[in-house]
Amino acid sequence: MKTIIMIAIRLLLSDVGHSVGGLPQELPAKMTFLIKDDFGNPVPDLEFFAVSYSPKTLGDNQGDRLHQSFCMKTNKKGEAVVETKTPTGSFDCLIFDKQIYGIRRKAGRIRLRRGFDTWVPWNPTIEFEVARIFKPIPMYVSDNDRKIPAFEKEFGFDLKMDDFVAPYGRGIHTDFTLKIEEKIPYSSELSPYDYRLKISFPNKGDGIQSHFTLPHSFRNNLIHDSRVIMPRYAPTVGYKDSLELRCGYVDGKHLTSREDENYFLRVRTKFDKDGKIASALYGKIDAPLDFFEDGIIRFRYCLNPTPLDLNMEEKDGASLVPPLSKPSEEPIPPPSSKP
Repeated sequence: MKTIIMIAIRLLLSDVGHSVGGLPQELPAKMTFLIKDDFGNPVPDLEFFAVSYSPKTLGDNQGDRLHQSFCMKTNKKGEAVVETKTPTGSFDCLIFDKQIYGIRRKAGRIRLRRGFDTWVPWNPTIEFEVARIFKPIPMYVSDNDRKIPAFEKEFGFDLKMDDFVAPYGRGIHTDFTLKIEEKIPYSSELSPYDYRLKISFPNKGDGIQSHFTLPHSFRNNLIHDSRVIMPRYAPTVGYKDSLELRCGYVDGKHLTSREDENYFLRVRTKFDKDGKIASALYGKIDAPLDFFEDGIIRFRYCLNPTPLDLNMEEKDGASLVPPLSKPSEEPIPPPSSKP
């Protein structure tokens, strides 16, 4: 009984201590942030920035109110220690540094719990992953929308030219074919419609494979996210020669691409006399692959220009895709059928 009474008194004292003059009482808080790169190594000497927040007041619609800010560099162990007094136990952290692409966050805002005389847990280790800049290279990169010339027909696509193969574009080499099948035509958003996108790789050894990451919408909501959302190196096995996606409204459900699905590509594969791969180009699609009932296909890709080089770290602003500059390079009108 004595133990129960002591616990009750402690809780009452805790509640009394929660506010001073109507405002939450500031309590000590301590956290250790451990920053690792995407190979699992601690990152020392990294610019680290953290902020704590004050409670909102009645009628305050201006968003979160900054309480304190902390700027420091990580130590040799990749750690940054924040120790302070705060009224809310609510923190955010940012990392801005020239040696990284950005921060990968596995959770949103950090929220500690109010204890008797400190925020708890006391001194938790909170890990963040950053993508370090190692070896960015110029690649064939594009995020343009492409409109397929017609439904129910296959059209070759050239990744180096970012266009359909002639005569429907300026493409020269078919890396894969695109075909949209119209199962149920579109009439309105809430009426049934069903389309299928088929991507096929006619060359032996070429193909595509899925790789799942953080959903695209979640990545967009991060304060500072990493551009390197997929592994730095493409896999050498696991490629399939076709992929089918659906778009539509069927049985009361909208059919769209998965936000967390990205892809690795292998094209222009050649084999030696022993049946081993002698040459191939590797690439990635690092955003959702979407298509729509009007024939628009949307995807962002990067293609490494060096045969057998698995590096997927593209250099900003250095796309090797030649610009579309001559009138003669505009696609000719499509064959008779839609779109």
